[in-house]
Amino acid sequence: MRFPLEFLIFMIPVPRMFYDQVSLPLQMGVASAASQILGAAGMSVFLEGNLIHTPNAVLAVVNECSGLTYLIALLALAVLLARLTQRT
Repeated sequence: MRFPLEFLIFMIPVPRMFYDQVSLPLQMGVASAASQILGAAGMSVFLEGNLIHTPNAVLAVVNECSGLTYLIALLALAVLLARLTQRT
């Protein structure tokens, strides 16, 4: 009965201050990776912070694109899977 109650911790929203501190480095990493992939595909790109400049458009990697929400969801699934497959 203890695990289901502890698992509810994933329902608590991440504090905004923590989210902003962790999100910015993830945004920069995603922007860098995306610009490298576009460059390898033959596109002319210029990276400026979290903005990717192409000849036809400017793409912005915003907070929602940092991947933090997906990391938290993946962590919850990993904890659940570890619990279900744990040998006692």
